[in-house]
Order: sequence, then structure tokens, then C-alpha cells
Amino acid sequence: MTNRELHLKTKSVAKTYLQIEADLVALLIEMDRRRAFRDLGYASLFQYCVLELKLSEAVTSAFITVSRKAAVVPDLMEALETQILTVSKAAKITSALDIQHVEETKQVIKFASQHSAAETEKWLREKKGLETLHTLKIDSATMAKLKKARALTKRDFALEEILGLVLDEFIQKHDPIEKAKRSLGRSASGKAASKKRTPLPVRTSRNMTNAAYPVLSPRTESQTPMPERSPSVGIEHPAPKPTSNSLDSLNTKVLPTSAPPPRKSSARRPLPARIKHIVITRDKNRCTHEIRPGLRCPNDKFLEIHHRRPLQHGGADTPENLVLLCAAHHRHHHQDL
Repeated sequence: MTNRELHLKTKSVAKTYLQIEADLVALLIEMDRRRAFRDLGYASLFQYCVLELKLSEAVTSAFITVSRKAAVVPDLMEALETQILTVSKAAKITSALDIQHVEETKQVIKFASQHSAAETEKWLREKKGLETLHTLKIDSATMAKLKKARALTKRDFALEEILGLVLDEFIQKHDPIEKAKRSLGRSASGKAASKKRTPLPVRTSRNMTNAAYPVLSPRTESQTPMPERSPSVGIEHPAPKPTSNSLDSLNTKVLPTSAPPPRKSSARRPLPARIKHIVITRDKNRCTHEIRPGLRCPNDKFLEIHHRRPLQHGGADTPENLVLLCAAHHRHHHQDL
């Protein structure tokens, strides 16, 4: 193969690659519209691209961002099909594209097609006041912790080492699994301490003036009942104990015949915190749905507790009957019931 032939073949493959990019965007638009990935057991389009299509997380993020914008901005889809924009460059300008401002959208696409990514980012900052994607030059371990705490952190640290230490402490405090472990530990220590306590003597309000607060012995029938005070005094005492002759009249006053029977509440009781913590710790705060044998759903957000056997079918609020599911797979499980 001559250099000329090598050049022509490379150029042909590159052109095919750019066309395949546009084709994949079009397919992802349709896949997202139909939610077809759910039929395959995936909770999201992102999961489908990473686990099924074997795309990297960065490439997946770019393709999903571009496909969802191209679904509502036809000019962007046209730019991809005519190969004047690549997916990577299109992902940097999606925040500046608006279907309501067609001329401005065309201007942004034209500028991006004629300039480098760095020049496009600078132009968007200066002319449009928009920020594009940032690159943080930190190690992978710190990036993993930053992703986990990104939604919760409220402070900014200049030094990478300090940021790593703060994130360690922050995650230790807010991570659901760590919180569950602390709660279960407190519960166990509380039970151990309660066993060592001795019960206090029973005290009554009538002998509050006595220094020793003695326990009153129960009143017998032979003792004379205490007279009732007037309501104006503001202190109520128990009425005299009725004799056997007055029991019938007393019973008729307790529950009138016209009173309806008490109704049972249909509201579901909330799960005890201890049960939730056991489930979270056991399932590692992650969805337990199996997409296929050996492939567990990686979602650790928007988690819900699912009853394996529903309560209305005799299921119980026990850890053995409870599992963690993400919201999408929770809906999927109930649709199959």
C-alpha cells in the first residue's frame, strides 16, 4: 500500500466514522423516545450505553447530551449529518442552543464549525456569557470522592490534599451506609445499657408533699372513697368506685348504642428506622435489580424500599422481605406483578 492509498483509506474510514456518529445520535433519540432500554432491564439510557453498548462514561455523556438537544433543535441534527460538527464539539455548545431563537442557534453552530473547541469556548464566555465543560486536573481517587460529595459540598478548598481530607470526613458523615451503621451501633449500645438500669419506685401525685414519696397501697372496697371536688377548684379526682348494683347503668353510659364501631386505619405504617438501616447496610445502598445474570444495576440514587411479597398478600416489614431498588426498577417490578 502506497502512502497515497493509505491516505485515501484513512480518509474514507474517518468519513464513515463521522457518519456513524450521526447515525448513533439518531438511534439514541429514538431509543430515548420509546424508552426501549427498559424492556432490556436497564433503568436509564446512560446505563444502557455504558453496560450494553460498552461506551465509556465520557462518550456516553456526550452522546446523550447531544441526542437530547438534537431531538428538539433540527439544525444541530443537520450539522451532524452533514459532518460539519462532531459529537464532542456539539456537546460543548448545547447549552447555547435554543429552539426559540433560531438565528442565534444557527450563529453558534456556524461559529463552532469554523473554529476550534478552545476558540468556541472562549467566544461563548465572552459573547454569550455561557460556561462550557471544565476540566479538573486531579487524581482519579479524589475525583471519585468529589463525584459522590458534589451535590452536598458547600465549601471550596484550594489545595487538593485538603479537599481530599474534607471529602473523607464529609462522606463519613452523610453516607447512608455509614449513618445506618452508626444508628445500629447506638441501638445496640442503648439496649445493653437499658438492661443494667434498675427500675425506679412508682410515685403518685397525692403524696408529692412527703419527703420519701412512698408508694400508695391500692384502695380496698372497705375504705371510704374520697369526696369529689367542685369543678371550680380545677383539680379532678377519681369518682367513687361503683358497686355491683350500678354496673349495668355504668356500662350503658360508656358506649351509647348509637355510637359507630371504631374503624381500622387503612394508612400504611412507616418502616422503623432500624429496619431501613439494616436493609441499606445489607444492600450496600445500591439497587439490587439484576439486569441479566451477573449484572446488577449500579444505581445508588433515587433508591426506594420494595416488598418482595406485598403487604396485601401477607408480606411483612422485615429485612428478609425488603430490598433496595432504584425508582425505575421499582416501577418495573410493580408492573410485572
